Amino acid sequence: MADVPSSRKMKKIEEEEKDADEHTQSYLEEASMVQKDLENVAKCMMNKILTVVQEFDGLKRPLYNKRHSALSSVPHFWAIAFMNHPKLKLLVDTSVEDCFNYLSYVQVLDNENLRTGYQVVFAFHSNPYFYNTELIKHNSYDNGVVSSRNTNIEWKENMNLSTDRKRNGKKRSPPVENFFDWLQSCNSNKHDIVCDIIKDDLWADPLKYFFLPDDNCEDNSESESEDDDYDDLLDSNDEESHDEETTESEDNRKQNNVD
Repeated sequence: MADVPSSRKMKKIEEEEKDADEHTQSYLEEASMVQKDLENVAKCMMNKILTVVQEFDGLKRPLYNKRHSALSSVPHFWAIAFMNHPKLKLLVDTSVEDCFNYLSYVQVLDNENLRTGYQVVFAFHSNPYFYNTELIKHNSYDNGVVSSRNTNIEWKENMNLSTDRKRNGKKRSPPVENFFDWLQSCNSNKHDIVCDIIKDDLWADPLKYFFLPDDNCEDNSESESEDDDYDDLLDSNDEESHDEETTESEDNRKQNNVD
């Protein structure tokens, strides 16, 4: 039979555990203070990075304007570059191809405060489809909340190109059917991956997509692969939304545990 600790031993053990708890708590408090210092350094770093990015963005703006002037003399430049992009071309189906012939230019404008987002501008010549000369998609950030909004398209009579049709052979109807469906979609608390593709890829170097070979010369057997790419583009938006929802629910769970 095991010896039962005496009351003196028990008291000593309790005191040692209490001292250990106090030491542990002091270490945790010290680590917490250091963590706050690290967060302050990270914030300072981000502020300096944004200052540098904003400075160089100002230096790039005249070059973007110079590029715009040169490309404005190239017929259908932006329509060709957009429709040659492996992801963005999936938004331009046969129902909107003709309208893209009237696309004058694409432009990305950062907000004065880079933290608040940017806008993608699509300028159109006078056309038989709508009255707007510019269609703008805003991608905004406000205290960690991501949202997108758009210009209301003033369609001419019986010329609305947006659609909610189901894709042939698909079990579900995708949230984006073509370019104008995407343009008119307003996603609250949802990241717009299409905007980012335009900003970080097409706008950054449109020439590489303009010079790509014409996909119309390729075998039609690639249509199934394009359908998969289309779903991947849509799923990217779905995954972003799901990740944000998961993070939010985890944060709520942690907050409830603290309470």
